[in-house]
Amino acid sequence: MYQDQKSYLSEVNDASIPESQPTFAHTAQIVPTVDALSGLWNRETFFHKAKEMIGRSRSPLSLAILDLDKLKRANDLYGHTFGDSYIKSFSRLLQALVSPDCLIGRIGGDEFSILYKDSYGKSYLGALRSLSERLKNEFPNASTLGLGGVSIGIHSTSNTDTELEDLYEKADTALYAAKDSGRNIIKRYNEFVEQRYSIKHQIETVNEAEQNDRLEVAFQPIINLEDGKCAGYEALTRITLESGKRLLPTSFSKALRDRQCALRLSNYVLNDGISAWKILREGLMKGSRLSINVTEHDIADWKFFYVVANALENHHISGRELRLEISETAILDPNCEKVIQILQKFRSIGIEIAIDGFGTGFSGLTCLRKWPVDVIKIDYGFLADVSSSNREKQINRHICSLACSLGISVIAQGIEDEATLNIAKTDGVILGQGFYFGRPRHSSVALLLHRSAVASRSAREFLTTCRARV
Repeated sequence: MYQDQKSYLSEVNDASIPESQPTFAHTAQIVPTVDALSGLWNRETFFHKAKEMIGRSRSPLSLAILDLDKLKRANDLYGHTFGDSYIKSFSRLLQALVSPDCLIGRIGGDEFSILYKDSYGKSYLGALRSLSERLKNEFPNASTLGLGGVSIGIHSTSNTDTELEDLYEKADTALYAAKDSGRNIIKRYNEFVEQRYSIKHQIETVNEAEQNDRLEVAFQPIINLEDGKCAGYEALTRITLESGKRLLPTSFSKALRDRQCALRLSNYVLNDGISAWKILREGLMKGSRLSINVTEHDIADWKFFYVVANALENHHISGRELRLEISETAILDPNCEKVIQILQKFRSIGIEIAIDGFGTGFSGLTCLRKWPVDVIKIDYGFLADVSSSNREKQINRHICSLACSLGISVIAQGIEDEATLNIAKTDGVILGQGFYFGRPRHSSVALLLHRSAVASRSAREFLTTCRARV
């Protein structure tokens, strides 16, 4: 706990914020907020303070994520009054175990986090192991009710500049391993946990989002750099957790290694994306397209071709309005001849094939010669580097020139400022996307902005509307 948190945490049932708590002026971005039930920092404040703690720490840190086993089931059986009492008791026990310079928060309904100095590791492990017995002492009937267990995932690092996101993701993976191993145990993150549970965890996250209607598609505009007009949109998958946190594709990308999970996700984005596109295309220039990301499983399966063809027919959309984006690694399938045939079949009905993140995989320029490719997308990292290196600028310019000579279009992605935009335009790039033009938006917001943007009288006004924060 922070020193300014200590005096408050001695009174678990007091939901007010004392004078010793930091004010808005001290935190710049948020007002520190205490969870009324537990008396601990709430999720937003915990992560805000955790970033500050990591930033000023001169020694390695550890993050522990704790989950109260079967609490949701107990709430269903015995009511939330019992569950609230259980959480309050656990919070008091947790506070008694740690030193004042540690940070504690309630980050979910039944999840808690502790950020502490790694030097406390051994003593804290013993204390954390005792939590279950202490909880059972507080609630003598806990075992009978199926309660009393605490699953814990921990990640420790020797790298003092570790990002909070990295710490949290790995501790969360370790927590999943603890739950999958029978619960009420402590698991540390390691290579074995990463290999076995990270993918499994992400697949479960996707499945739960699908079952609870928390999958959504966001749309980011693709702009014609010559006249500033919208030339289409890219459909991007987003997942919203029960806690309200929104996950980007990088947080569940490993789940796409599972064939069934990848195919279901692609089908969802395809149908939801095309449905929204029927409105988004209104008022756009001729030749505008909707871009959808697909996986190596999709392009290696003939069934997926017919799924796409049927979706287009059902929504009365031409193949000339769709672009499928694949990664360089996706086209390295051992059965490459079959993949080429499937891609050629897509192109035969007017669908464009784009290589996403061109230059980050293994195929490089080879794919431009061998594969049925219509578009390459130069990734953000590549664009970020060219602003400081003349050599990189020349390489980038030659790639664009080569693509053009082969009849392949280029989309510059990751354009975040005018300097990068000017470099892309100098290289002869026609299409671009990035935060400079507009962030990915949920379909309802994207439609609202789109209608307003299409009604704009000029390209400048269009871009201003696209960048609007809603």
